[in-house]
Amino acid sequence: TQKNNISLNIELKPNIGYEKENVNAIIKAIKNSNFDREYYFSSFDLNSLIIMKEHFPESKCGLLIDKFEKNLSVINIINLSKKYNFFSCGFNKNIINLEIIEKIKRNKLIITAFSDENIKINEANELWSMGVNSIFVDDPSKFKIE
Repeated sequence: TQKNNISLNIELKPNIGYEKENVNAIIKAIKNSNFDREYYFSSFDLNSLIIMKEHFPESKCGLLIDKFEKNLSVINIINLSKKYNFFSCGFNKNIINLEIIEKIKRNKLIITAFSDENIKINEANELWSMGVNSIFVDDPSKFKIE
């Protein structure tokens, strides 16, 4: 029997100029909740993740990458993750490949995958077989093992 670990991923949306207020509101909501699972914070916005780590140092954070840009290579992503003590990197499923997965894992980071649309079970199985640790899905009811 396979045991599934389910955590709550809270994506910190870029809220330019209000990152600190945004993070503080999320921390307050978490402290007032009865959710007994693990929290995980992800964002495309580096500043929001940095603020989360400053205010909630024990939090698990991961940078999300939709596409590679001139100043955002795999090495830069790894270095940022180490500098700010992030535990993972999340990539759009369309840009993940074995080379990226190997580099991320060599640096002891968890690798996650996401998509603009719910990832299908066959896509998830392929990503897991490549070495992806975690899959983000928007609607778990549509993610069924057949």
